[in-house]
Amino acid sequence: MQDSRLSAHKRASQAYSANLPAVVLQLLLQILLRAAALSPMILAAVTGRFFQVRQEHAVAVALLASLPLYVIIVLPFRFHFFAKLARYLGYERDDRAENYPTWLAAALYRLLRALPFLLPLLAYSMLFYYNLRVVDFPTAMLSIEKVGAVFGGSYPMGIGIILLAALVVFMLAMFGWRRGQAFEHQPVVELGIPVAWHRAAKLRKKRRPRFIHVSRANALLCLPGLAAIIGVLALFFSQNWMGNLLMDFFSIIERMLNLDFPEAVMYQLLIVLIIFYLPILPLRKLAVSAVSNEA
Repeated sequence: MQDSRLSAHKRASQAYSANLPAVVLQLLLQILLRAAALSPMILAAVTGRFFQVRQEHAVAVALLASLPLYVIIVLPFRFHFFAKLARYLGYERDDRAENYPTWLAAALYRLLRALPFLLPLLAYSMLFYYNLRVVDFPTAMLSIEKVGAVFGGSYPMGIGIILLAALVVFMLAMFGWRRGQAFEHQPVVELGIPVAWHRAAKLRKKRRPRFIHVSRANALLCLPGLAAIIGVLALFFSQNWMGNLLMDFFSIIERMLNLDFPEAVMYQLLIVLIIFYLPILPLRKLAVSAVSNEA
């Protein structure tokens, strides 16, 4: 076991470099699992079709079809991934694939614990989609105007309130999901789900400063990738800017919801992910694992 006196990211860096081929293979496995789970949405985005669904709603319906696949494929194997990372850090873990039923049960347990925080985001997303993609354009504009009028403004105020509400429900969902962060790093197979959950809760409380420090460092590590993604999207949208706030808002939303981007933009985003995001992902997760498992 590595020296726990070292910083979490120092231990993570040592484990990363010492197990680089194995870490890369695990990362590729996680990418493949996500591609499989999101395959309905990916196919809908590429082909513009999803069974008999109208083309303008194909991606959204395919995303809904992908969610159950994500729950039964991706979420359980997050526990497998973190068991592997714990082993790279020097901790004993049962990482056999036959533990899938236990990992699935743990994933569902974590999802249920986070559900009260996720429901506002789900409700907001459905309401947002209905008002901007299902109803007719004049009705959608009237809805935005009404939202703005409540706060003494018009369209710009309405758009600002809608975006602010999106930020609030997103932050709430992220807070609720991250409450179970340490749980995924626990030996759920060896301890059992209830014991592992309570142990994670105690660790989160006891080592709160350590978790906060690691989270801040991880956020800084994400900044280059986030800035690059925003830069690519901003450059693309600026080339199609019409100068009308309302029309530009609808144009951006439509492209985002349909994943309607030119191939060049998609390739640029892919390159950004490969260069700025994926290489540091194992380092970030290893650092959280180090704090979650240290004696």
